[in-house]
Amino acid sequence: MINSKKVKSQNSPDFDPTEILSQTDPSFNDSEASYLFDLARKTHGTGALVHIGNPRSTVLYCLAAAAKTWEGAVSVIHAQKGQISGSLELKADDSDQTLLADRKKKLGLDEYVEKKDYNLSSSDWSTDVDCLFIDGYMGRESLIKAIQTWKNHLSRDGVIVV
Repeated sequence: MINSKKVKSQNSPDFDPTEILSQTDPSFNDSEASYLFDLARKTHGTGALVHIGNPRSTVLYCLAAAAKTWEGAVSVIHAQKGQISGSLELKADDSDQTLLADRKKKLGLDEYVEKKDYNLSSSDWSTDVDCLFIDGYMGRESLIKAIQTWKNHLSRDGVIVV
């Protein structure tokens, strides 16, 4: 989770995290959600915005809301049946697909979230990545593997957020 004490986030006038926070992970607060939204908007250029993690995460919906401001999309790569590219051990549930579709629709973010094949590896990726958001719930070794797998796809000023 992002340490909101170190980062002063200014709420964007076009972003109200209330609806997102009411339907997702309750451990996030307004300033953390706003920080994610602002960071995604500031760091997105012409490359991709990628979320590796669980579709239950508030991160995904904040990123999708940011993508909506530039009419882009967030590429979502999340675990199904406990696996993700690079043999990362992540926990996921079969209901995640239904949950993802339901939440995207309720929040009006359908067209701003692009689900990628969960077996996608970096060798299949062809676009520069401006922002790579990795949910912090994975173990240390899995996190290191994810960063090693994706770091070569970052654009020149690309960022990794964990």
